[in-house]
Amino acid sequence: RLFPCTVTDMIDYLEWLPHAGVRAGWSVIRHYYGQLKLYSQICGFGDIIGADKAGFEAWRSNFAANVQIIRQPRGGDLPLRPWYLRRLAAVYSENTPFNKLMKCVVSLMWFTALRVCHWSPESLDKTDHLVEWEFIASYSVSALGAQRAVLHFEIPTAKNRQEQAAVSWSTAVCCICESYDCSEAEFADLTALCPVCATERWRQAFPCNIVAQSLGFLCILPATNKPFLRRAFNKELRRALDLALAYLPDVERALIVSQLAGKSWRSGAATQVVTEGNAGFVAAAFLGHADTKTTKQYYHKGGDLERLQLAPALAKALVQ
Repeated sequence: RLFPCTVTDMIDYLEWLPHAGVRAGWSVIRHYYGQLKLYSQICGFGDIIGADKAGFEAWRSNFAANVQIIRQPRGGDLPLRPWYLRRLAAVYSENTPFNKLMKCVVSLMWFTALRVCHWSPESLDKTDHLVEWEFIASYSVSALGAQRAVLHFEIPTAKNRQEQAAVSWSTAVCCICESYDCSEAEFADLTALCPVCATERWRQAFPCNIVAQSLGFLCILPATNKPFLRRAFNKELRRALDLALAYLPDVERALIVSQLAGKSWRSGAATQVVTEGNAGFVAAAFLGHADTKTTKQYYHKGGDLERLQLAPALAKALVQ
């Protein structure tokens, strides 16, 4: 039985809420207090606080200091790490149309930094920004000591407020299967995740006819010929990442996977660009940001790995 409710019971209830799914501070918890107080009055039990208003006010003013707010990690809070991507190549190693689709998309998300809405819509009536085959043009250039195939993307904006200005975004990726000094296993992963080769393998396995292919969306499910909806898309990415990170302890792996989602590719790629010593404005151009302040929200430089990579440069300065 809830009523009559004592002040102690009410405080216990309000302090319990942040641990039971209401991941917020007093600004939100106060609404639960208000409803409980109102319901008590409606039921004829009066004001729960009664004469102890001073004590309640003292407790309320210290709510933030005394109550630990338990926040569950959200998908996409972590940037994808390059070694996670390499391990995904093994998860999607079977020669099936679905695996060819996934290797193509996870590679292009990394190398183009296109937003997840360009690959997976939230619903079938929100497909305005999806990448279509006709948005992609191919050509060849001489770069890094080899003749390389290039895919150029001309993408309509993903920002609704820009639609009237018809702002588009172009980017390009090249083949990475040449001129890299690496082991045989590393080269196999590069080949599997090459954005140009993976796209061509998926194009050849594409489930529609040639006419439909020239006008259709790139990311569609082979079984249905329909776009891969966002919730299912993120669920599939987490399933694959859970397998890819099987070498980690269960608890650690579960925490990492729960914080990864499609948008983690974009922040992970930006993090890698900056970690490799590129200036913030380079990462901003890569992500399509007009302001580097926006870019800083996407890349993460605070981890030990990134900091350790700065040690050689700092040590070199001591001997010059």
